[in-house]
Amino acid sequence: MNNDNTDPEAFTKFYRARKTVLEMLVDREYSASKIESEEDLEEKLRSVPSRSDLPILANKQNDPTEKIFVYWPDTLKVGQEHINSFFQKTQDAMAQRGIMVIMKDITSFAARELIKLMNLHNITLEYFKEDQLLVNITHHELVPHHKLLTEEEKQKLLDR
Repeated sequence: MNNDNTDPEAFTKFYRARKTVLEMLVDREYSASKIESEEDLEEKLRSVPSRSDLPILANKQNDPTEKIFVYWPDTLKVGQEHINSFFQKTQDAMAQRGIMVIMKDITSFAARELIKLMNLHNITLEYFKEDQLLVNITHHELVPHHKLLTEEEKQKLLDR
């Protein structure tokens, strides 16, 4: 992991964020691979040069043609060139959705580029800061389980 493989704190953050992303994909009904143990991920990271070489590509469980691509750039501050690279990797994977997990910040130009690409290409691109993904808040005991309402349930609720 580019300069992070010797830093136990950076590795732990990456592992926890990756675990939360995999849980998030399962919650969104994607067929995500099993969550690696810390040891398995640590071993995998020793054999790859950087975290950007460990993307996740998952298919929707009920529609295998619907895909999501998750990418971790190696840089602390994400710029326009990183957004364009992320978009291209998402397109190459033939995914309709993309998630980028950033270490620290995103430039204002990069944020605008993300919005522009989404509007031009009818694709959903999101980004999360790694710190936001250290804990899966939806799995906390005080957070009720969320589920998407059917049209019937939605109408019934609105009619009340």
